[in-house]
Amino acid sequence: KIQAMDVAGNTLEDVLEIDFEVSDREPFEKRLNPGWNLVSLPGEPADSSIGSVFGPGVEVRTVYTYDPVVPGGWMVAVRETLDSDWQGDLTEITGSRGYWVLSDAIQDWEVSIPRLAGGAAGTGTPIQPPVIPLYAGWNLIPVTDISGDGESRDPISADVYLQNLDDGLDLARVLGFNTIMNQWFTVLDKQMGSPGDLEIGSGYWVFVREAASLVPSGIASDNGDGD
Repeated sequence: KIQAMDVAGNTLEDVLEIDFEVSDREPFEKRLNPGWNLVSLPGEPADSSIGSVFGPGVEVRTVYTYDPVVPGGWMVAVRETLDSDWQGDLTEITGSRGYWVLSDAIQDWEVSIPRLAGGAAGTGTPIQPPVIPLYAGWNLIPVTDISGDGESRDPISADVYLQNLDDGLDLARVLGFNTIMNQWFTVLDKQMGSPGDLEIGSGYWVFVREAASLVPSGIASDNGDGD
């Protein structure tokens, strides 16, 4: 309810009443195909524990990610059955990494991802926009949706998304993976030009010549197929 007064001290005879509803964001949904899927989340999940992101209803029993600062680079989680607890050094699934996911079937994977909040929530401090640290060599990156409105497979121009790396001449190559064809494809090669698109929900290998920080940019466009 709103009661208004102008500079002369006049007030509304009636209190203005407005009803509105704040709806939760729909869960992010990503199609997984049988075999190895190179995936990412477009934002931080409501619960990042691997048991929440890949619950008993998701037919996945092996997940890898790559962290250049970890000895050997790889972090892994496995479970013997879908009802078993996850085991391994990979305990959280976040929006700042890409992941190799071994799917047992064609399935739609759903994850609750709140919108990036503005200001401070409760007694906390305001949240900063995402920045993804990269290290010299190969990095497994996500496609971050800074708008909060993107859906799986919505495209973002690789040139735009990786713009701050391109400006600094740090970026050399970007590779994606096609699960159905079981093959790699080049999204961007600085020697060849003609960059393609990155897709929300997919993960990508990015090679940089020196350590850098990726500041995701660009707004995804609707892929038009509702997937």
